[in-house]
Amino acid sequence: MRSLRDASATTVPRVFLSWFYIRRFETPERLRLAKRPFVTGILRPMEIEEHPHVIAVVDDDHRVLESLGELLESAGYSVRLFDSAEAFLQADAINAVDAVVSDIRMPGVDGIELQDRIAGKRPHLPVILITARSDVALDRIRKPNNRGVFLKPVDAAELIKAIRGALKEGGQAP
Repeated sequence: MRSLRDASATTVPRVFLSWFYIRRFETPERLRLAKRPFVTGILRPMEIEEHPHVIAVVDDDHRVLESLGELLESAGYSVRLFDSAEAFLQADAINAVDAVVSDIRMPGVDGIELQDRIAGKRPHLPVILITARSDVALDRIRKPNNRGVFLKPVDAAELIKAIRGALKEGGQAP
């Protein structure tokens, strides 16, 4: 028969990492951020707000629409996506958003005409235009609510900076 002393010496408590902690360490978000160090300069810890700013993204290219939506959500904004200017206007989202990011070249109502219609209803609502073409007639773009024109592919850091600046100019804290 074993003594009590021998029994306690042979039982070694084993500590296993739980599946939860291992999975938490290897989350795709951590891996994705580790692969893209420039993102840390764009994304900063944001104060938790009851109502984050709502940014509307209007683009007929679904890949651009989704990627801009993900970028803006990761920066702490609430995002509404529209695949055409007509969809944005029909949804009557002008009064529900704090800024608009729109493609210039779209079938039907283009981004410049959308900006003009927005200016008619809310002249100080910031509008940022994006385009894949460099031959855009910049003289058609009116200044009251335009906060910049960006070429695709859009520099993420510059776009976030422009949105923050536009929200500050409009009297809204980012």
